[in-house]
Amino acid sequence: MTYMKKKSIIKTIERFVLELFLITSAIAIFLLIATVTWNSYSPRHNQAWGATFSIPYAHYLGLDWKNVFTNSMDDLGIRLFRIPVYWNTVERQQGTYDWTAYDWIVDEAEKRNASLVFVIGNRVPRWPECHPPEWVARLSDTKRNKAIESLLRETVLHFKEKQTIIRWQVENEPFLKFFGECPPLDEAFFKQEIALVRSLDPVRKIQVTESGELSSWLRGAQIGDVLGISVYRTVYNSLVGFGEYPFGETFYQHKAQYVKKLVDDVVISELQAEPWGPDAQRDQPVVMTPDQMKKVIGIAKKTGFREVYFWGVEWWYMMKEKKGNSIYWDIARDTVKGR
Repeated sequence: MTYMKKKSIIKTIERFVLELFLITSAIAIFLLIATVTWNSYSPRHNQAWGATFSIPYAHYLGLDWKNVFTNSMDDLGIRLFRIPVYWNTVERQQGTYDWTAYDWIVDEAEKRNASLVFVIGNRVPRWPECHPPEWVARLSDTKRNKAIESLLRETVLHFKEKQTIIRWQVENEPFLKFFGECPPLDEAFFKQEIALVRSLDPVRKIQVTESGELSSWLRGAQIGDVLGISVYRTVYNSLVGFGEYPFGETFYQHKAQYVKKLVDDVVISELQAEPWGPDAQRDQPVVMTPDQMKKVIGIAKKTGFREVYFWGVEWWYMMKEKKGNSIYWDIARDTVKGR
């Protein structure tokens, strides 16, 4: 990665976090004013612990992605994954699709009775958020949208008979417009994407994701069947350095209560469990110590949300295999296995 590219990413993150603090403060005030008369979310013993798994991120960390995925199941015991399908890897040439890697993931998951949530569309997890193939840059907005519809159609039709896929997530945090290198949100087109996936597979529910701290969750809850939210604790801004959100589990419980009549379920689709900052390796002792990981796990447990997807399984594996530090991997294993 070039210096200028890193600088661009850092500036985007800084802008994002600054706005994050402002918006979160406004939401916190709203929640304090709002009256919550009954709370259906409480700690439960049958929480399902999963992980988001990214093939390109495993490559970026210098790992064999197949080993990371299989060890996540065989050693950690994870049986629930959120799998981003990266457009720039499955349709390098327009109209020609290569599903080899994702077929392999589905097959390995089936062998172990694991369940998958496929994330599909242009905007899926991991930087730079949007992952279009190079040829998309030559298209007009209208033709780009048509290409995205083709991607959705081909993905759903190819995988819809696979019972291990339990839900489709369409796009990722689409309303978080100030984070990522993406075209401006066209909300009308996003709703068309949802409608298209529903028409192709009327059986499976559709997941829509929102920032846990930066939104009321209303827009996502009104569109999707399942609402996925992110939970981040330690964030960074060049003006104020590192900061930690003061919110506990009730912050998320109250927001879930607020939207509960609009959506079938609320899950934690992204639980921070790896460093996030200008330099992940340098900042790791600040952003994600073992105690901090345990703290955020404790908050997730207390929310009572039925499913929790870790963010960082690739990083834990890298720390274990390349740095000789298995503490994060071990904490995750104990959590998944209920120890």
